[in-house]
Amino acid sequence: MTEYKNSTGKTEYRKALPEEGPKILDFINLVFSMAGRPHNFRKLLPKVYAYDDFRKLHYVAVRDGQVLATVALLPFELKHHAYGVLKGGYVGSVSVHPYYRSEGHMKALMNMLLEDARQEGYDFLALGGRRQRYGYFGFGKADPVLEYEVDAANVKHALRDTDDEGIDFITYDPEMTGIAEKIRNTYYAGENTCERGSRFNEYLYSWMTAPAVITDRGQYIGYVCHRDEIVMELGLDDPDEIQKVIKAFVKRFGSMRGQMALYDSRLRNVFAEIAEDVSIRDMQMIRVLNWPKMLCALLAVREEVRKIPDGCYSFAVRDEGSWCISVKNGVINGSEDKENECDCLAPEKAADLFFSLSGAVECDDPWLKALLPLPFHMSRQDHF
Repeated sequence: MTEYKNSTGKTEYRKALPEEGPKILDFINLVFSMAGRPHNFRKLLPKVYAYDDFRKLHYVAVRDGQVLATVALLPFELKHHAYGVLKGGYVGSVSVHPYYRSEGHMKALMNMLLEDARQEGYDFLALGGRRQRYGYFGFGKADPVLEYEVDAANVKHALRDTDDEGIDFITYDPEMTGIAEKIRNTYYAGENTCERGSRFNEYLYSWMTAPAVITDRGQYIGYVCHRDEIVMELGLDDPDEIQKVIKAFVKRFGSMRGQMALYDSRLRNVFAEIAEDVSIRDMQMIRVLNWPKMLCALLAVREEVRKIPDGCYSFAVRDEGSWCISVKNGVINGSEDKENECDCLAPEKAADLFFSLSGAVECDDPWLKALLPLPFHMSRQDHF
């Protein structure tokens, strides 16, 4: 581990150099371990840290050869057949050594990362973190999810007539003939998927999960990434299989806990009727960099679920612009609105409005209120 000493040299804020990869990995393991339980990022996030090129994702604060702070940006493409592709980036591994906090290192690195993301044409950035900490950088609450817990008593009574005989969970092995491709197909058949490329298997193992193949009488029907009873990602080729999968999972692991996209009404209704405990919360934070593209894309997803009535909404974001989003005869449009006289929102407040549960409650425009929160969601295995 790096020994941290008092220093008086000038601090550099920049992208990490090729030779700094091992130093960065030691640094984030140290800082996150000091904050709680021991961390080993090579095992925790193999999709990033099992490969030596991870240093390209990192911005660092360096003084006298010592890493004082780092943040990383993992690029990805968010895909949905309704809108095509959104260029996203996931902010992660945000860490400042305890000896050098309150010196402005995180602020400098985050601002550098945001400026690069704008110049490189990102549509949005996402992260998981404290609301006020990242609100300074324009991140607002997003991704409302339904959290559920199904226990043995729920299964005994609510699913007493469900036949789960033949359902099994087999530990996944990438060498299983044809199974890797089936899991890929199941995942990419879903909504709002991220392009995982050649590291697809590493995504399955991220966050210390144990991926399992779900079979029905020996035939593949889906997969689950889980840590004991905690479900991180669940994919089924036929959503109608969900009740017998729930029943078999609870029998095997004692209970079933997880989250799912709030807008997925089909599965949401199943868990809402069965689960002992159900709650709703915003899962992530989002920083929108291309407002018209982002909003039009997610309105297209909303239109698939329920036809959107004709209407429009104008808004302005501080230091970024003003726009009007509209729907007419099913055609969605987002255009600049220079004559907009509405109140100007801070970026984090605009994100709260469009993507969070509180925005759906507090919005005072009837047309927009009926559409909120917009259906932004990412699987937990795609988080950084």
